[in-house]
Amino acid sequence: FAGAGPSVQSDLYALGLVLYEAVTATPFVGPRDHKFASVLNRDASDASLGGVDASLVTAIDLCLQADPRRRPSSVYGVAGMLPGGDPIAAAMRQGDAPSPSLIAAAGDRRGLRPRKATALWGACLVGLAVVMLLADRTFLFSQSSLPKEPAVLRDRAETIVERLGYRHDPATRWDGLEWDNRRWVRPGAETAAGETQTMAFEPTIAYWYRGGDARWREPPPLGQRWRLEPRPPSLGALTLTLDPTGELRDFSAFGYERRSAEAGEGVDWTEVFSLAGLEFTRFEATEGAQRVAHGDDGAYVWAGPDASRKRSVIARATVGGGTLRYFSIETSDLANGDMAIDAAGGAKPSMSLILSGLFVALTAVAALMVRHNLRRRRIDAAGTWRVAAAIGCGSMLAWLLESRHVWIADAALTSFWQWASWSCGFAAMVGLWYAAIEFYARKLWPHRLTAWSRVLRGELRDAAVGRDVLLGVVTGVSLVLLFQLDVLAAQTFDPARPFAVLPRGDTMLSEFLGFRRELGVVLSAMLDAIVLSMGVLLISLVARVLLGNERRATVATWIALALLLTLAAYEQRPFPLLSGVPRAAAIVWIVTRVGLLATVVSFFTTEVILASPLTLDSSAWYSTHGAFALSIIALLATWAWTTSKGNQRLFARRLLDV
Repeated sequence: FAGAGPSVQSDLYALGLVLYEAVTATPFVGPRDHKFASVLNRDASDASLGGVDASLVTAIDLCLQADPRRRPSSVYGVAGMLPGGDPIAAAMRQGDAPSPSLIAAAGDRRGLRPRKATALWGACLVGLAVVMLLADRTFLFSQSSLPKEPAVLRDRAETIVERLGYRHDPATRWDGLEWDNRRWVRPGAETAAGETQTMAFEPTIAYWYRGGDARWREPPPLGQRWRLEPRPPSLGALTLTLDPTGELRDFSAFGYERRSAEAGEGVDWTEVFSLAGLEFTRFEATEGAQRVAHGDDGAYVWAGPDASRKRSVIARATVGGGTLRYFSIETSDLANGDMAIDAAGGAKPSMSLILSGLFVALTAVAALMVRHNLRRRRIDAAGTWRVAAAIGCGSMLAWLLESRHVWIADAALTSFWQWASWSCGFAAMVGLWYAAIEFYARKLWPHRLTAWSRVLRGELRDAAVGRDVLLGVVTGVSLVLLFQLDVLAAQTFDPARPFAVLPRGDTMLSEFLGFRRELGVVLSAMLDAIVLSMGVLLISLVARVLLGNERRATVATWIALALLLTLAAYEQRPFPLLSGVPRAAAIVWIVTRVGLLATVVSFFTTEVILASPLTLDSSAWYSTHGAFALSIIALLATWAWTTSKGNQRLFARRLLDV
């Protein structure tokens, strides 16, 4: 309508005019602007459309769209919508794999009926509300007390540094949040001495502070500390850890010589213990003192009560040159907590080892499949490059968003090249998986790639895309609810144990570090969702190739996923099968019945919600972080609801029409 030259879309508009007149026996007359509604979008009882196939009506409607971008992208799309015209089915009958462009153009373009789409959208919003209502009882963020925000804890840490006789240096300061796993152990685990652990404390979040090393690079993305900074700390730096209330839990200053002017000789143990919320007079020395490295004067060990938490603790300290160099508080019955966890799982395969083995096996299988496909020249090179480029660029963007960057040339360049190399390797791995499964998925299950192929081609306003996204969001919310039901069941049978939904690591804590990092967490969740979806599709494909039957392959995929999810939750859940089996069934349903795009969206929804500090306490300083994540999911569901309806109205006529 803008006087542009002929194109595929203009030809399709002309086709729509011919088909409209052939069906209705009247010429199509509409205003020549972009504001008119489709003439075909009317009451189904219209006599002029009586007996006309619904797919033909949809095809004519799309061809007559005023906006050329809303018309089918090619004649294949029109042919696929016409009664009896399915080029994808024809290609499959001949034993050929439909091309990616054919799948995108001729695949199903039907969205959802308005009332069905509205029902799913409403179910999604209700599900999000239920997730929020159960958050304080089921999520670790809510069960771990976080009364003070990081800025307050930073001031407290610098105050402690000064009170211990040291001088802090803001120019070399790094801080953040981490999981304090020393207070979490699975009940029933055995210690190194063979004793059974009979109690478990609530897992908590700790604040860490480090300063004094100008060469110290910031923590890597996702809120973690560098792997090169384990306990015990390195020389020349000052580090300390506080619990969420601001009480001292760990302190070290090996080789750190920035003493304050007011610092005196000797250590005031009453002062040190008070910073940890303990009474020094109630502690007794134990037979644990020994000489340590770095030229320190000696090491000390005390045992005593932590009255505020009603437990026994062990305090360890090291003094060098009359100055406190190291101080740590450990729970006495969990002093060997790491050993207890290892001993409990020693007879069982480690979950990380299982996942690593599965990753290596799947990657090896994918490499063989890619080699086979390359020889026969049947790889979708364009789609593979798009996916790999999106993963690589997304990884670099996540690094930019989630990292706290330091403007020191060598440190900045080192950090950049490290993350760039990781991003390239990550993109290559995902591209390898995609190239391995894409051809076989096109040949065996082209419907699983329809919406995904359109997204890769930028057709985001397609009704089928909206349909798959909406179904994916609903499935993702359902997966989160299954997590929460598992926790509630555990609390019902054994309310004394503080079971909670534990995130997959400390990668979620960067949400507390600012809005920019919240966006980075959301982006990382999307990248993880793509990888997980590729993995599920690859497992499904391997089962299909090995078993040769679609039904048996589906069952095998469900069993494999159920085992993986059960093993992943074994150390955290008392009834891992309770959520593992139905979650696996939901994942298999979404990947087999809907498609790859819906699977990605479902994993993305689950990751974002589980990464968020949800709470009903609006006075909590982190409540806005959880609300931000839920708002993203709600907006995504709303967009999908609007798109999935296409041009259909919820009601047959406007409410005010008489």
